[in-house]
Formats: sequence, C-alpha cells, structure tokens
Amino acid sequence: MRAVAVGEAEADEDGFDSSDNDPPQEISKQELVTTVKSLTAKMEDLSTCSDLVAKHGTGLITSLNALKLDKILVSWSIDIFAEKNIILYLVSLGIRSS
Repeated sequence: MRAVAVGEAEADEDGFDSSDNDPPQEISKQELVTTVKSLTAKMEDLSTCSDLVAKHGTGLITSLNALKLDKILVSWSIDIFAEKNIILYLVSLGIRSS
C-alpha cells in the first residue's frame, strides 16, 4: 500500500493524473520519424553551439574582462579629473580670499 501511495504522490507532483484511464493514443510511424528528425537536427545545432563556445569561449571571456577593465579605468579617470577640478577650484578660492 505504501508503494502505491508513494507512486501516486510522485505522479501528482509531475502533473500526471493516475485516475485518468484514457487509452494511450497511437502514434504513427511517420510522426515518430518526423519527431526523431527534428530532435536530431536540434541536437546537431546544440552540438555546433557547444563547439563554438568551446572554441571561442576563452576569447570572449578575455574580451569581456578587458571591457570591464576599460570601464573601470575610464571611471577612475573621470573621478581623478573631477578631483583635480575640485582642488583647483578650492585653490582658486583660497587665492582670491587672501
């Protein structure tokens, strides 16, 4: 009994209703062939994508890291430029008040 209850609980989690007693539908050979061809083509596409990522992945990561570094350097340059301008402004205020 426990095994049946566990099986029903697992079937409910998967969205399968075990109380549904509809007979299985027949699938034609042509539908199976079409489905297999479609899945085979998708697997070939995924394999090609995997090969491209394996081949160019390191270069892409290197480029992205370089872009991040450039962004950081530009940000620092802007900060330094702003600080210089503030210092120059404060120095000019000190010169004027003297």
